[in-house]
Amino acid sequence: WTTKRRENEQNALTKIEEVKNLPVQDTIWMIDEYTSLRDDDGQNHRILSVMDTKNLYIGTLMANILELSLVQQCRDLICICALTPLAGKPRRPKSVTFKDPSYAEKAAGLDLSDLGIKYMYDGMPKENEPVKMRTCSVCRLRGTKELFKKCSSCQALLYCSRDCQKKDWNRKGDMVAHSHKIWCKKMKMYMSKTEEMRQFPFTYAQETTSEYFDMAAYKTFLEKQGVLDQGLWRRECRLHGDETKCLCSVPFGERPESEDPIFLPVESSILDEAPEKEAKLLHDWEAYYEYRGFRLDSPIAILLHWPMTLYHIIKFCYPNDHPEWWDSVDSSCFKLDLIGVEKEVEMLCLFKELGYLCPDITIDIIMYGVEISKDVHNKTYEHNNVKIQIVKGPYHKRADEHRKPHLVVGLNAGLGAYQMWGQTLVKLRTDRIPAYFTDYCQYSCECARTAVEGLTFGTISDPVVNPFRNPVRKLAEENDMPWYSNGFLYRIIYPSK
Repeated sequence: WTTKRRENEQNALTKIEEVKNLPVQDTIWMIDEYTSLRDDDGQNHRILSVMDTKNLYIGTLMANILELSLVQQCRDLICICALTPLAGKPRRPKSVTFKDPSYAEKAAGLDLSDLGIKYMYDGMPKENEPVKMRTCSVCRLRGTKELFKKCSSCQALLYCSRDCQKKDWNRKGDMVAHSHKIWCKKMKMYMSKTEEMRQFPFTYAQETTSEYFDMAAYKTFLEKQGVLDQGLWRRECRLHGDETKCLCSVPFGERPESEDPIFLPVESSILDEAPEKEAKLLHDWEAYYEYRGFRLDSPIAILLHWPMTLYHIIKFCYPNDHPEWWDSVDSSCFKLDLIGVEKEVEMLCLFKELGYLCPDITIDIIMYGVEISKDVHNKTYEHNNVKIQIVKGPYHKRADEHRKPHLVVGLNAGLGAYQMWGQTLVKLRTDRIPAYFTDYCQYSCECARTAVEGLTFGTISDPVVNPFRNPVRKLAEENDMPWYSNGFLYRIIYPSK
């Protein structure tokens, strides 16, 4: 085995072009001096090793100090590790550095750019544009798409190896319900919705719903629209032209106020005024854009999909599913509890559009959220027939016991993903208030069904595509299922009394 290994190492040194064409793993390889040895002839040898950020050894290389410089030994070692690693498939890392920063000075002049690898030394600036990475749905190894294969049946999940695929097919213990053999047919059906989810009237829809529309592409799109880092758009992209404007670590509700939160002159002007004529029932984005006078190249739907989803629920779903509740609504006060809020607390000004489209009722909204800043607790907003109050805390603990809402809504809820929803579901079942939820994808909706039925709280309706979903696809690194903010809509069906 050792002889074969040495032959492979020698071959690797002649294949620089092959290294450059290898798939990229999203990791940093660290070079370390394992030890120095002196042989029987008095010759000094340096042994270098490479490990990744999980301390997994990738390879080693010994060289005579007089015959091979540290820089050249590092280059040779990286080539060998990339083409013939001790663990895993042939691959190159995104970056290479030294475990001991002081070694960077000794290896001055090390350049791996011809291998397609970034060499990081102390104080090196961060890359502005990240490489698009995917993730194994089992072990979470990250890398470029060439490192992975999809399930041949559903085409939904990505795996880095046959071992991970086998492990996922037949999970054990507490994870047995998540075995892919149970979900494969369902995920194949979810994938069949991909083209339907891409159907929008907008001129930019082919771009923003593409499977290649990652965060870097979104940044470019927002730059072209002239809204990157501006107003309400600052939460839309984690990549920023000005890092001082990044809100990644800023709690929801602490976004600095902006004089022009929409930052699109035409759209701002239109949304500032109530429509001249009363709205007919608006079934989709095309009807809404025509009614409000927006051009189909306007990206304003990206922001407005929050209030427009509520409009769709109030005007279409609620009267059809709960006619007895709708008939009892007093036009002087329609009480709506919006639960699990995050980004919504920074978009209060957009909800006046909900009031413009429902001029016949006064809408009293209370927003409840755990992941929001304490600074917005009890904050209020009022515009014409819309009144909003923000409450920090879980719904089941902070809801006003003297208030009986007509409707409860959770946007992008993830009922099956967060344990805190359990007690909220208990409250909803006790009060039997009509409740609607949205989620990014059908898989999340099905997990919500499992959670609701598992608690014997009834079930959920079959999820339907929300006509007012966000026209920007959200790419999931570990799967190719279509994800859209507020993409799918369902309601709680309570058990019979």
